[in-house]
Amino acid sequence: MSFKPRFSKSSSCIYVGNLPGNVIEEEVYDLFGKYGRIKYIDIKPSRSSSSSYAFVHYYDLKDADYAIERRDGYKFDGFRLRVEHSGENRSFGKYRKKDDGVGPPIRTENRVIVTNLPDNCRWQHLKDIMRQCGDVGYANIERGKGIVEFVSYDDMLYAIEKFDGAEFKVYDDYYIVFSIYKVVYI
Repeated sequence: MSFKPRFSKSSSCIYVGNLPGNVIEEEVYDLFGKYGRIKYIDIKPSRSSSSSYAFVHYYDLKDADYAIERRDGYKFDGFRLRVEHSGENRSFGKYRKKDDGVGPPIRTENRVIVTNLPDNCRWQHLKDIMRQCGDVGYANIERGKGIVEFVSYDDMLYAIEKFDGAEFKVYDDYYIVFSIYKVVYI
């Protein structure tokens, strides 16, 4: 498993926003497969039932860049797509909806600690990675340790199962291994 900062333009993962709520993987593949080889597609429902979003992971950065160039602003099934490198600082502009998740963090007791983070890891990186397991309400990093709070208890357990001991490639010859555990309140 590779660790690539998702907010970076050096990532071969793209964010596709404002998809129809009932979109299926094959439709996303049809839209983006022509721009390069796709590793996988991860479709997420939006908090609004009328739309969803996806992360399309390409093997090659050039293919991701080409897909962004060709599909950003493209109209699909009545929805104007927003396509950009995954995790970029998105302002949402005219696409912003009241319930799009932008706003104050949601604090919960479904908290995990993530250790052994690289020095260049920011809370945005960590939150993007942990979103693979579910809705993240809060994320922060202090002194090389990350704190992530999930909206759902089950999502927190899945994150522990998926990422504890997971190896991430940070540089060409440098790997890190996440250690993740639940915070127990006494």
